Amino acid sequence: MDYLLFAFSLTDWLWDSWYELRHYTTHLNKTQWGIMAASSVLFGFVCLKGNPIRH
Repeated sequence: MDYLLFAFSLTDWLWDSWYELRHYTTHLNKTQWGIMAASSVLFGFVCLKGNPIRH
């Protein structure tokens, strides 16, 4: 595969993903924002707890 074609398609994919994320987040209501915030906090605490196998 040509690197120029790969770079173009990767850039195009990134811009499309960014647009979709922006569009999605601007259309959330308060309940959906609350669920997103709570999920983010919960995920952060799970990540801080760490992996018990590693200890």
